[in-house]
Amino acid sequence: MTIASVPRRGLALALSLASVAGVALVGCVSPAPAPGQPVPSLDIAVQLTDGDTHATVVVRATDFEPTSVEVGVDAAIPPAPATSTPDGFEIDLDLSKLPAGPHMVVAHATDAQQHVFETADITLSGCNGWPALCSRRYDAVAYATTHNAMSNSDAGWILPNQHHGIARQLEDGVRGLMLDTHYGDDGSTQLCHSYCELGSEPLVDGLGEIKGFLDDHPGAVVTIIFESYISHADTAKAFADVGLDSQLYAHSRGEPWPTLEALIDAGTRLVVFQDKALDPAYPWLMNIWDEAWETPYSFKKPDDFTCDPNRGTVGQPLFILNHFLTNIGGSPDSAEMVNHDPLLLDRARQCEARYTHIPNFVTVDFYDIGDLFEAVDALNGFGAPAMSE
Repeated sequence: MTIASVPRRGLALALSLASVAGVALVGCVSPAPAPGQPVPSLDIAVQLTDGDTHATVVVRATDFEPTSVEVGVDAAIPPAPATSTPDGFEIDLDLSKLPAGPHMVVAHATDAQQHVFETADITLSGCNGWPALCSRRYDAVAYATTHNAMSNSDAGWILPNQHHGIARQLEDGVRGLMLDTHYGDDGSTQLCHSYCELGSEPLVDGLGEIKGFLDDHPGAVVTIIFESYISHADTAKAFADVGLDSQLYAHSRGEPWPTLEALIDAGTRLVVFQDKALDPAYPWLMNIWDEAWETPYSFKKPDDFTCDPNRGTVGQPLFILNHFLTNIGGSPDSAEMVNHDPLLLDRARQCEARYTHIPNFVTVDFYDIGDLFEAVDALNGFGAPAMSE
């Protein structure tokens, strides 16, 4: 492998290693072997374990007897020395802070004269984007959540709360959707907020977008929180019409919530709440206030933000952090004021400390403004340190 063929992330780490070693890296072997001499090479074997949160890496050398080997991953895990064993140089790596997706393992081997580099591609599976979230219970995870998720400027809604529609939100990393349902003038079931004249979308169309996303992303768990002005029966019919009825999770109140991995393995990756009394005929259409409590939602300016409880009973399994300013419709300018760190993450952590409970649904207007995803990652223990660390 020539250095030109090393992908950028691995190249950056290799160059960093070479810089530390004090060599001018021209190829994967430095200095180059003399003509007619064998070219040293490395073989990297990677065994992923513990749900892709750890890896055992064994590096074996050919035509080369290294005195030391260092192994790292991307630029995220700095190179660390591997231990010499009869089978090669071995190291156990903690991958729990890495997101799901492709990564590159880079090995750097040296003897008294040469430096040899090699790379190996790995792909980590995960739950909601992170391998480490798979073993966590649903109620111990923070989710990026959109307020009035159906109301968006891309579709021409008047006074929207979001720029983009449901499908784009999910693709961008939103995992909680607050949706309002109403009857249209013709009796059809619609997604709209208060007045459908300001914008609407058939409920089946919105659910179809969610189904398409779930079909394409088998490691995703999505939550819907309905403010419902239609019957349970009509809500259930819409889910059945788009083929989502087999993917709905029904929780038994008072029982521990399952892990994300358990939801995924069971094929019940859609969790649905609504604000009406539970109907035993539809056990998956759960009452939100049986399982959650929230902060107030009628803040006019950033100084008004509080962690005080509003609806629901403190101590329920789930905690909704409403983090938006209430105006007539949504306001990108207001989102610009409140969606950025440190305000967003500081408030979330203050509320987490007050209740010793992670804010599960961090809910904003105009999710694409500010630092919602970074704040949610930090609450989940990735990036900036989590409160519990």
